[in-house]
Amino acid sequence: MNKKILLTGLPRSGKTTILRKVLNNISNKTGFITEEILEKGERTGFKIVTSKVQEAIIASTHFDTSPLKVSRYFVEVKGMDALLPSLLEYSDNDLLYIDEIGQMQLFSGKFKDFVQNYLNSGLPFLGTISKIYEDSFTKEILRREDVTVLEVTKDNREQVLKQATELAK
Repeated sequence: MNKKILLTGLPRSGKTTILRKVLNNISNKTGFITEEILEKGERTGFKIVTSKVQEAIIASTHFDTSPLKVSRYFVEVKGMDALLPSLLEYSDNDLLYIDEIGQMQLFSGKFKDFVQNYLNSGLPFLGTISKIYEDSFTKEILRREDVTVLEVTKDNREQVLKQATELAK
């Protein structure tokens, strides 16, 4: 079945944790997770880690030459853009996943094309999408009739995990 699930919620609500837990039970998958970069216990940036064991830093407090900025993070999408083509090589039985469709990633036109490719692939899809940032692109994704949106809160994490796990089967 062609299932498309998007987890949304406030930052630190548990979207990525739920995505990871669902992915742990799936062997055939292609996509990426966005991870925090910590220095001495303080978050200083974000990197993507792909299913093909590749990494790229997309935002850092240290990229102060970048004109793109979200909060205190300077955004650089070149590394992410370089990795995306390898993630377009997937099998017919893969679950496709993206963490996260958010403001930092959306500075990249290649990323937007990548998201559309995954959503239009005919394969099951599981992703996270920002609740605090929206633009015409994210609104269009959330309006798709083939997408189920599950909102994650502190109080419903376990319930959403069960729903996402069932839907991803």
